[in-house]
Amino acid sequence: MIRLSIFLLPLVLLAAADQPTWDKPLPEWSTDDAQAILTGSPWVKVITTGLMRKLSESERREGGNMEAEGGGKGVGFDDFSLFGMKSKSAGKKEPGPPKLWIRWESALPVRAAELRSADNAAPVIDGEDYAICVYDVPLAITGFDMKVLPDNLKRVGWLKFTGKEIKPSRVLVRANGSTTATLVYFFPRSANITADIRQVDFTAQVGRLFLSQSFFPAEMQFQNKLAL
Repeated sequence: MIRLSIFLLPLVLLAAADQPTWDKPLPEWSTDDAQAILTGSPWVKVITTGLMRKLSESERREGGNMEAEGGGKGVGFDDFSLFGMKSKSAGKKEPGPPKLWIRWESALPVRAAELRSADNAAPVIDGEDYAICVYDVPLAITGFDMKVLPDNLKRVGWLKFTGKEIKPSRVLVRANGSTTATLVYFFPRSANITADIRQVDFTAQVGRLFLSQSFFPAEMQFQNKLAL
């Protein structure tokens, strides 16, 4: 029995070393643990973005908004100008879409990590909704006008899973100076996302910028419970 215990000890230590940060009790988290949550956990991603071409004058007129730069009637996925690609419409290179951080903001481990690391960029959220936050969206690239009401963002944001499309109940826009904004999308918990749902897709449009990111509930477990 003693020999068996000695043989198993390295395996036990290896398993402990491989234990994810989010399996540790909250009081044991260090600032490094908190940063691991905020940079490499199932709740935090580097979001995939695409840049839509600018609308022509006739398309803006047809869509009923002469000030619009992207989106609206007549613009589809084939019109995206992705990073390093040329615009199909203009035949020239446009500024590439940025890489943005996105967090499932309402998840307990994310909120705890932000508190432990004293993350001043984290928005204040309230209520019982799911909250998804997109950080530092560049206003110059998106063509998004801060004077436009957040209600406009609600119309082009979704959570999609198992054939459902859930619209945000509200969108919070927080300006970071004059060049970027942080966006918080709130979705009703009545959508009832469960751990057996394989994939939840977040999509949104901000001016000309299209956002798309997948989350996987089975991985988003904190202390053996789904944390959203």
